[in-house]
Amino acid sequence: MLALRGAVFPRRPGRIDGFTYIGLHRYSVTICTHLRKSIFADRTSIDPVLTTIRQCAGSFGFAIHAYCFMLDHVHLVVAATGEQSDFQRFMSSWKQRAGYQHKQLTGESLWQESYYDHVLRDDEEMAGAVRYALENPVRKGLVREFLEYPHSGSDVYSKEQLKEFWQIKQG
Repeated sequence: MLALRGAVFPRRPGRIDGFTYIGLHRYSVTICTHLRKSIFADRTSIDPVLTTIRQCAGSFGFAIHAYCFMLDHVHLVVAATGEQSDFQRFMSSWKQRAGYQHKQLTGESLWQESYYDHVLRDDEEMAGAVRYALENPVRKGLVREFLEYPHSGSDVYSKEQLKEFWQIKQG
């Protein structure tokens, strides 16, 4: 923890020493809103951010395997689509663009500094990360089945494929 004039803040998550974050890698990411404010309550606040994520994913060479917007945080599971895909530039770009748009509309910051990421090693870990992201609303008691939640999805998998991920876990 860091202390600053009496206030205590968690340490900024670090990146992996010596890892370039460039190339054909897969990631699970959690990004929290500034001061964990409940911002993502409806499509009005979610759609512009999701659009920005999609635009930057295309620009920086990433496919969005899963996303889930909770009130005060976002889960993403992404995979690079090319050898030059730069995860840190992708993250920085969409967070900055979405944050700027939000500040123009509300006068408030959107994001907490940094984000939490995990480099996924294989297909099994990728499937587990997709399930984890999409099941967040179920764990929080917001819905009974993840497909009922309106603020999550995938740009890679159909709803039927996502349901298969869930059924494999249950089986």
